[in-house]
Amino acid sequence: MIIFLQSTDIYYFNWKAYIYGIIKITYKIMNSSNYKILVTGGSGYIGSHTSVKLLQEGFSIVILDNLSNSSINVLKRIKELTNINFDFIEGDIRDKSLLRKIFKKYKFDAVIHFAGLKAVGESEEKPL
Repeated sequence: MIIFLQSTDIYYFNWKAYIYGIIKITYKIMNSSNYKILVTGGSGYIGSHTSVKLLQEGFSIVILDNLSNSSINVLKRIKELTNINFDFIEGDIRDKSLLRKIFKKYKFDAVIHFAGLKAVGESEEKPL
């Protein structure tokens, strides 16, 4: 399962309801804590909230982020809030070689894509 979510979607919707909806749908489909989910952009504002909720719901996650719009401290905070270990890969989703290595190492059941070069605040300051 691949779930695509672009930053423009966040601007028009209640993002918390949207995230919880995605998680609820994912949980109903999978209905197990044995599933591994790749969260791209998982240390960004919306990605980090999603990562916390996924961990709290029993999913195993791997966060892939290049930290261009976030901080490594967010990962520490996710760990503090959930007390659950997860893997973090610092890298860019545009790096095809890295993606091949990641998908070879992990057997993902789903991907939730939040990575983007725009930040929510920047989108609000400089809309199209």
